[in-house]
Amino acid sequence: TYLYGTDLAVTDLKVNDTCFDGDEVDITAVIENLGLKNATEFWVNFSYCYDCGGSNEVTIPINSTFFASGLEAGNKTNISVPWNASIYKRGEFWKHNYEIHVTINPLSNDEYEENTNNNLMKKSVDVKRSRDFFIQNLVFAMDNETLDPAHLPSGANVTVNATLNITNLANRGGTVNVSFYVDKVD
Repeated sequence: TYLYGTDLAVTDLKVNDTCFDGDEVDITAVIENLGLKNATEFWVNFSYCYDCGGSNEVTIPINSTFFASGLEAGNKTNISVPWNASIYKRGEFWKHNYEIHVTINPLSNDEYEENTNNNLMKKSVDVKRSRDFFIQNLVFAMDNETLDPAHLPSGANVTVNATLNITNLANRGGTVNVSFYVDKVD
């Protein structure tokens, strides 16, 4: 430990506690130099973790690592990155709880870093399901006349019209592929 050196610290981590899958979420880390010496270049790494603390823990980087050219003693800077929130399937279960991690790599400042215990901050985020859809109605028609689905003519071209009820609470659009297939032919 070097007396009166640099002390790069993650002092705040700003991200919504709850968001929707499909949202583009801004993650902002406040990085301060609490020391008395100016810091030279350093890296700030953003990542997320699921199944955190367990034997199946997985940590994944968010975008790329941010390079900072330096930070004067007593000053702070905000560093933001976008994250695409999503739910994920782990085994047979859908998971939605994440932990966002911000870590400072002090590089050459490490020699003079007074406190390395404040180089990491974590925050839990719950990702909610944002999309839901269901088939509201199916109409079978031929020659502009509605047909009974139980009595469709064999070998004829039939028009199928589906009405979907779609809910999207995410902060951006998405797409849904709709396919039709024949389950059984008598």
